Amino acid sequence: MDGTNWEEIYIANLANNMTTKDLVFDERPVVQYVRITGVNTTSAGGGSFIAARMFNFFQDITNSPHPTAGVGYSPTEPTTGNVTARLINKSTEDIRITNNGGSDTYVFTENGEFTFEFIDTTNNKTGSAKAKVDWIDRVAPTGTITYNTTSPTNQEVIATLTTSEEVTVTNKSNYSVNEDGQVLDSEGNILEGFTVDDEWFVKDQNGNIITNINPYRHEFDTNGEFTFEFVDRAGNKGSATAKVDWIDLEPPHATLKYSKTTLTNEDVTVTIDFNENATVINNNKSKSYTFKENGEFVFEFRDIAGNRGTINAKVNWIDKTAPTAELKYENINNKVVVTVINPSEEITYKEGIGVYEFTSNGSYDIIFYDKAGNEGKLTAVITSFKDDTNNPGNPDKPTFPDIPNNPDTPNIPDKPGTDKPNKPSTPGGDKPNSGNGNTGNKPGTENKPNKPVNTKYKKYTINGVNVEIPATALAEEGTLKAEKFELAEELEGKFGELSEYYDIHMINSNSEKLNISSSSPIKISLKLSGLKKFIGVYEITDKNTIKLIDYVKNGENIEITTNSLGRYVVSYKKLAISPADTLPIVEKRKNNKNTNFGWILASVSLILFAFAIYFLKKIKIIKMKSEH
Repeated sequence: MDGTNWEEIYIANLANNMTTKDLVFDERPVVQYVRITGVNTTSAGGGSFIAARMFNFFQDITNSPHPTAGVGYSPTEPTTGNVTARLINKSTEDIRITNNGGSDTYVFTENGEFTFEFIDTTNNKTGSAKAKVDWIDRVAPTGTITYNTTSPTNQEVIATLTTSEEVTVTNKSNYSVNEDGQVLDSEGNILEGFTVDDEWFVKDQNGNIITNINPYRHEFDTNGEFTFEFVDRAGNKGSATAKVDWIDLEPPHATLKYSKTTLTNEDVTVTIDFNENATVINNNKSKSYTFKENGEFVFEFRDIAGNRGTINAKVNWIDKTAPTAELKYENINNKVVVTVINPSEEITYKEGIGVYEFTSNGSYDIIFYDKAGNEGKLTAVITSFKDDTNNPGNPDKPTFPDIPNNPDTPNIPDKPGTDKPNKPSTPGGDKPNSGNGNTGNKPGTENKPNKPVNTKYKKYTINGVNVEIPATALAEEGTLKAEKFELAEELEGKFGELSEYYDIHMINSNSEKLNISSSSPIKISLKLSGLKKFIGVYEITDKNTIKLIDYVKNGENIEITTNSLGRYVVSYKKLAISPADTLPIVEKRKNNKNTNFGWILASVSLILFAFAIYFLKKIKIIKMKSEH
């Protein structure tokens, strides 16, 4: 009845001739379509075929007194509209419809069944015919999408459409294939040399895949979307959208982080990081690599999509080599001045600035560091002083500040009645008052004290710097300048960060530097900075050499006497925060077991020496008084 589902109702062996064959069915089926199939067809001349001129179908009603009829439909294909069923092939013209209002047509607005009932008016026999419709379809087809992979990939992704019913995809591919297997373009032109394989891949003349024209498949070579549009047999339209966002064609972006990025004497560890999920595929899959020396290392990595990348780590700031230098010895004013020279690189010192004074024999360690923190050491060996270490009674004396002219002891007042009045001045010159502990000229001598040189000074002050210049040294009037100067490259690192640099000079009204030089002393007073430990004062010559100079510490000021202005460094270091920070500039090696004992004897000797001076002066004062 539907032209699709067939039922076998008759089998016959027919002779191969031109005579009419009558096929009589024992059953009386109600049919709409008839199919004739040749199962074993062999002709006399060979070959296999069926030939027929005409098929006539008749209904034998002689054995069936009841009337019969068939049903025809319009349309017979799936439709979204109504289907009309009509009673056809009536066994007699005397059939009258007894239901459906006497109409021989019935309209199906939805799938279902309807039975036509009728009567043969000649013999009043009744009959019926059933109409059945199941191809009304008003439901749009649906589609689902599956993918060959849903994991991140750097390969193509194939999306496949599966629909709820048979459909035709209406928007897929600019190519098609005709009955002869030729590939056509969108306008129906044959593309010479193009082929299509069993999986619907279209290939060009060189065998390169152009596309897959399977209407139910779509290939993504980049992330994006594609919407399948389709229609079912009834004409209902549907669509389904494929979306891919896991195609990754870019290698991951890597960044490097170093444990240290400045000069160091330690190992440097570099760590790699990524902007996405990625894995290091060398270096035992570790994200960290440690440089024990300068060099390079290439990280190789791969993301989960399979994209590979590399990045080069490079370190050139590891320095594990200790610095070296030499020592220069100079004998100056009963002192040995040792200067560190020819350093292999820029260095700083554990103590001091590389210039040291020694007043006794011994071995002294000078510790210094390069910028990476590597430690170097030189040993200054002093042997030029008289060696009295074998004589405990005459130990090496440590260097002490100069003792003032008058001992630092309080004046002892004269006993009552012992002082005599001062005599008037005599032609021999004024005799000084002996009551203050000073000895004057002896009686009867004509020696007079030297008269002081009457030098006139001009005083200048700027930024805490006081300068007194002999008036005779000034060819023209000027203005005092005290500015910080830039150290020459070879001097960098010689002084601590807390040190202060002064370029002290005079300029004229045209801002030109005056060359000040004087045979009379020029006096410079610099104020000390607080919260720092003062070390010493150095002069930087025009040849950029360091010269340790003498000074007098007067309260919070440092006083310098010189013959010209120039550049000076007041050297400081941080205040001591532990007993170790209060050590001398250099450490003397304890090279004999009597060193500490010698220092004790030296200290006791100095105390005894001070008392001896005091008593000798006291005896002399009393003697002078008795003579007067």
